[in-house]
Amino acid sequence: LQQYPVSLPAYLYGAGVSWAEGRNRDLNIEECLSQIVFKDSTGEAASALMLLSNSYLSTGITLKNASILGILLLVNLHTYYMDQLSHLKKSGLMRAEQIIKKSLLMLKTSSMTCNDAELLQDEIAFTGKLMLHACNLGYNLSTAHECRLEAIPEAKKRRLTGELNELIEEYETFWPRRSRPGGLSDSLGRLEKLKVSISRD
Repeated sequence: LQQYPVSLPAYLYGAGVSWAEGRNRDLNIEECLSQIVFKDSTGEAASALMLLSNSYLSTGITLKNASILGILLLVNLHTYYMDQLSHLKKSGLMRAEQIIKKSLLMLKTSSMTCNDAELLQDEIAFTGKLMLHACNLGYNLSTAHECRLEAIPEAKKRRLTGELNELIEEYETFWPRRSRPGGLSDSLGRLEKLKVSISRD
């Protein structure tokens, strides 16, 4: 489910320090993204992407090689991650939500002129929407008994599955613009499994 532009800061930094570590160790990633990749004179697209990338930190939960917002979108979690869900707090999720919404507003004011600017904007915006859904699911789990999906009230489950239906439909529309058809079912399957799990439980 991770969209192509999410990895761009890491690609750019990795390339920089591989070519000249001493000179690029403190590389200004936002500036380089704006000038080299996005060709965005406003700098807002790069700032929005970096805000999104770090929004999970506002939850107060840090995991090994994962973010709590990403974990919330998975089914059949490892015990380690299940234990971490018990630390979810609505206040932390609200902080993350505010940052995500701020980044989406910044994205709208950007002015990317690279060849795939429209697609990049759609992919970054979709990432934000997916993260907002993770926050919403997190809110509901944080108040449910033992953080269990089955303990979420039915009306809230219907709203969550409605959000997932919209995300799935949007994902299907822009997937072919970047990727081959073969991987769509596998990628979408993650959201479908989550939807089924919420509905069933």
